[in-house]
Amino acid sequence: MPTDTTRNRRVAMALLLTWSGLLMIAGSPATAQPPQAWMPWQNSSKVDTLGNQWDIYNGGYINQGTNSTFRTAAVLTVNGAAFNPTQSMMSADGLDFLFSTPNINGLKVTRRIHIDVNVGAVRYVDSFENLGANQQVANIQLQYRLGRTQAQSVTTDLGGVLTGNLGLGTARGVVIFTQPAQHQRTVLLDYGSPRSKLRPTFQNNSNYQFHASFQLAVPGGKTVSIVHGVAQRSLASPPAGKELAKLFKPFAARKWTRGVEGKVRRTIVNLRGGGYGTLDLEALTQLDSLGVDRGASDILAVGEETRVQGKARCRRLAIETKYGQVEVPLERVAAIIGEQSADGRPRVFLRDGQIFFGKPTLDGLIIQLTSGLDMELSSSRLDRLVLHTSEDDGQVAPDVQALIETFHGDRIAVRESPDVAIKVTTNWGQRRVPLGDLLACTPQPETNGHRLVFADGTRLFAYMSDEVVLLRTVEFGEIEIAPNEIRSLFAAQLDVEELDKDIEPNTPFVLLAGENLLIGQIDSPEVHISAGGQSIPIPPNQIRVLRADGDVVDPQGKNRRRFEAELWDGGVIQGTLVDRRLKIRERDRVTEINVSDIVEIRVPVPTVPDSLRAQIAEHIRELGHEDFRRRETATEALSELGYLARPQLEEALGVTEDAEVRRRIEELVAELQ
Repeated sequence: MPTDTTRNRRVAMALLLTWSGLLMIAGSPATAQPPQAWMPWQNSSKVDTLGNQWDIYNGGYINQGTNSTFRTAAVLTVNGAAFNPTQSMMSADGLDFLFSTPNINGLKVTRRIHIDVNVGAVRYVDSFENLGANQQVANIQLQYRLGRTQAQSVTTDLGGVLTGNLGLGTARGVVIFTQPAQHQRTVLLDYGSPRSKLRPTFQNNSNYQFHASFQLAVPGGKTVSIVHGVAQRSLASPPAGKELAKLFKPFAARKWTRGVEGKVRRTIVNLRGGGYGTLDLEALTQLDSLGVDRGASDILAVGEETRVQGKARCRRLAIETKYGQVEVPLERVAAIIGEQSADGRPRVFLRDGQIFFGKPTLDGLIIQLTSGLDMELSSSRLDRLVLHTSEDDGQVAPDVQALIETFHGDRIAVRESPDVAIKVTTNWGQRRVPLGDLLACTPQPETNGHRLVFADGTRLFAYMSDEVVLLRTVEFGEIEIAPNEIRSLFAAQLDVEELDKDIEPNTPFVLLAGENLLIGQIDSPEVHISAGGQSIPIPPNQIRVLRADGDVVDPQGKNRRRFEAELWDGGVIQGTLVDRRLKIRERDRVTEINVSDIVEIRVPVPTVPDSLRAQIAEHIRELGHEDFRRRETATEALSELGYLARPQLEEALGVTEDAEVRRRIEELVAELQ
């Protein structure tokens, strides 16, 4: 920790930079983050926050674990052949691993492994690329063997007992419970969403050895991946009920796959919806709420129990909606809901995610049963007709910008509309939001407002206006709609991972009350902090972090928000903001924010003027001077500059051959860790 003398010296240095009039250009472009640094795999052991030990061996299997819980776990075989990687890499921190081999029976196999020390689990993403032109069905097996003794019980996360060779059904994972007296941990095995179409079978051999098997269809030239996880837990008794659900909750959270690269994540087929970059049709259109498991056949559903399979035909299908009549071929339809449905509201689901409410015209609608019998269907007598799955599911036209759902229930595809902007009201004034800037707009029923997620990372709570906009739709042409009629909106090419992604490391942002977040930075010449009875002016580009630090009562008896400013030179200033409002520069607008609404402002990359860069370069050269006092003076000056000098120090560290210079730079950089 810096001494009071050092801290005062750093604050004085910050003020000197302010008063000397050094100009720093706000908003300079951030440099791109370097890719993940890999190094050759080597034996290592990690302990997570729950005290579990993890040992990842070559090939990605787990060895030993805590108190020899495992003999081996997550051993991978492909069509009976063991996975023996030709490339074995790991990250420098020992938390991420990459193993691959160019060919196992015509499949390129890659294992991506992450030790999640906070969750206390290991996540696997196993990818299989078909090197041929024809589809291949691969038998993927994961093998586990306990290290000390047999388990006391083996159940699913729903409480079902697993013996022999069984499918998991609607369960997502397995609990292998061992008595605490045996010292080894209880093991949790997760196999992705129970709503995914790809589910494993699970084999239990004497409560000691276990196998999970996937039958994986890999199209020619495509890559298909599966995600699965292993966790260790110290449990006193077999879990049941709510405790089971709580144990598996981390696997169901979006954070579980957050670190997976987007293009890899889109190939995962045992997440809900997954696969080949399409929209999550089941979640997006509520098809999963119809109580029918879609498959290769068309299904006529009546009530809770009756299900009849066959092949549907229709001469003409049209539906009259509030936006006009639309006629669609049956090939584009995912489901038809008739007047005999539970809610009595006829509607048609299209394969591209659209939903239209209204009375359908079903000329010549017939389902031919597997027995060969034809059944004529009409809207007035129809409950649900759910059509077979197709490669077209979730595929939207290239020029579709968004899917908009109204409070009436319709979901409409909107073409690219660069000139369309939606007027909204936030806590910081009104703004017009271009349609193309939005990733999502979701309702907040408790406040009658909406949460807006922007493509640049901004997140705002807002109320929609009643100012009508003109939308260009796929099916109805141009229609007028008021934003307050919109229940939700999703960008058509949305990767759902983007809705929950972290802010890019080099992006300046302002975190506001109510979990609002603006991508932007302070747009004022100075920020004034009252500390020790005096107002200290600070140029915003000298601030690394400005965070709220509680409230204090000023001499006039009024509550004032207290802030702490961390400066790029290492100084820290604490006090209240003299300014009652701050201007925040976003991409194309300036927003005034009450300081009482500010939680934190962060500027991840310093802006250093050329004059100061020259001084830093001179100090670095002095580190190798023959005069010891000159070397010490240069070292102290660089230490005072703190983070402002760090980029040039790291650059010099990569090129210097002088051992003395290297030692001093390493010590300076270490101070900033």
